[in-house]
Amino acid sequence: MTSLQKIQKEVQAMGTGSILRELEGGMRPGLCESFDMRVAFTDRNKVIDQLVEKRSQELHMKTVLELKTGARV
Repeated sequence: MTSLQKIQKEVQAMGTGSILRELEGGMRPGLCESFDMRVAFTDRNKVIDQLVEKRSQELHMKTVLELKTGARV
């Protein structure tokens, strides 16, 4: 299984709310009701693709940094 396939599998197992929180970098106070509505109207496949892309880019950047510095990040 490639790292991209592993990321895809992990993200698909997540709830839509968790995916949105990770994409946005956490929750903001006082937005619970509007966040619940947003989760209800979100295209799940679209946010799965966005988070897989984000994690893939982060993994790539980490790998590049490790190769350049010789140190594990």
